[in-house]
Amino acid sequence: VTLTVKDESGLTGFDSSSGYSSSGYNSGGYSSSGYNSGGYLGELGFTSPDGNQQIWVGLNTADRIDGDQFSGTYQVNLNLQDTHQPGLWSLHALDLEDDADNDLEIETQSGGWGSPLSDAGRQHMAARLGLDPSALSFTYDNPDFDPATSQPDHTPPQLTQFSINEVTS
Repeated sequence: VTLTVKDESGLTGFDSSSGYSSSGYNSGGYSSSGYNSGGYLGELGFTSPDGNQQIWVGLNTADRIDGDQFSGTYQVNLNLQDTHQPGLWSLHALDLEDDADNDLEIETQSGGWGSPLSDAGRQHMAARLGLDPSALSFTYDNPDFDPATSQPDHTPPQLTQFSINEVTS
């Protein structure tokens, strides 16, 4: 996945006129803080064709392949495995945060976990980002996929022991 991110001087924070939902921290003015010191840049979430699988990938400043801290191109790999469903995977969530803690968070509004992302949902996400819808999806060819062995694990972890010990000095 390759994306270009700009953090040049401009109004930070929430802009309801743009048609997307975002939240801003320290959004009281102009900022050109960039993505340099903290390491963490954000994350991307992709959903499978049937909506039952998701892949999340973190973005870090070390992933920058071109540009500088204010206008850079970043590249990360998605860890797709034989258990991931073949077909059209789509971006369903994006979270970016600059050094001044200005945050851009966009998520699709689908029918919930396990619901596929519709063409309209992909188009809406693309419009909110000002991109072509085809730029937000990819086709995963996985001839080894076996639906019988690729079911998601919905069993929560079990807490088998918990204790609080008083420390005396």
